[in-house]
Amino acid sequence: MSQTIVPAAPSVEAGRIYSIEKAAAILGCDTSIILEHGGQGAISLFTHVPDDIVVCSTNRDVLKYHDPACDPAWKFSSRDRVSGMEPIALSDVAYLKLSGSDCSMVRKQGVCRQAVYSSALHSNTEHELVAMKLPSLASGMLNANLLPPDVWGEKMDYLFKRVACYAKGADFDLHPEALKNIQLTESVLYIFGKDISKLLATHDVQRKAYAQSIPFDDGFVEQEYMSKRLIVLHRAALAFFNPNEKSQAKPTNKNIATWIEQEYSKENSEQFGRKLAENLVKLIRRAYTNWDQIAFDKRRAAGDLVQFDVVVELSKAWSAVDKTVRDELSPTLKKQLVDVHRFPQDLAEWVVTLLRPEGILAGGRPRNKK
Repeated sequence: MSQTIVPAAPSVEAGRIYSIEKAAAILGCDTSIILEHGGQGAISLFTHVPDDIVVCSTNRDVLKYHDPACDPAWKFSSRDRVSGMEPIALSDVAYLKLSGSDCSMVRKQGVCRQAVYSSALHSNTEHELVAMKLPSLASGMLNANLLPPDVWGEKMDYLFKRVACYAKGADFDLHPEALKNIQLTESVLYIFGKDISKLLATHDVQRKAYAQSIPFDDGFVEQEYMSKRLIVLHRAALAFFNPNEKSQAKPTNKNIATWIEQEYSKENSEQFGRKLAENLVKLIRRAYTNWDQIAFDKRRAAGDLVQFDVVVELSKAWSAVDKTVRDELSPTLKKQLVDVHRFPQDLAEWVVTLLRPEGILAGGRPRNKK
């Protein structure tokens, strides 16, 4: 009698971070199960930091003090020890940790808007995601003798062990109350492999047969109107992030930028540009790291575009342009990137350079010939 063989779940790397949709596929469960465990505090869930966000270190009492709804009596009693403490901007923050209540809110309502988080992750020198050590107050700023006895047990919270989000460019030193929420939905949540393994070991998560090799398909097709820079950037994504291919080098920003420059120079007389390559790596990193074909297909069907998808769509604008005249399209594309798709100004500048086909003269008035 023949036996039915159920494929084993794919191996899960403890230190790798996965989208919760990918995790749900591995576990053979609905994403709501993962969110439920996150709400109970059994596992940790994270979200990435959008380009338009600055993350700062602060503490809960500073946030409470600057909250317009703060109780006046508490504010008066806390003024001496809290007022004047400014948020400290953090650099290289990659992910923020959700609270249990954040996870529960996403599970119940599909969305949660949050600006304050308990901790942050960054990439260390080994390109591993680790918890950031948040800065403490400067020596002498915290005088324990000023703390009344009833809060002595909470004095450690006067260290800056909260992270708060502000809009990039906002003067959060002058307006520490002007927080900016990140919209949390299932599509922007992630989980570590170690927590997926923890769920695999529980009895209430039933694994189903998992197809171990899903064909890779990002829908990208090289077109005549595309710049060679865009085509090479996409090839870099495949070279470093295609899950069905083994990369020859670690996918560090430096290695990817070097690969882009070398690949481009093979076919073109001009240089790609080191600064351009370094600034565009983030587009493919965000779109292709930990590639999740199931999540991508679902997102594509819903018309939900990530930044790289937007760039590819905008490249079509060059199909109807006379390439023998000076570039008058880039300013329009830049405005669309910033105003419609919320790209930061600097990234929009790099993208229009990426999209401009080779041989097209940059815009502006021609110089007078001597």
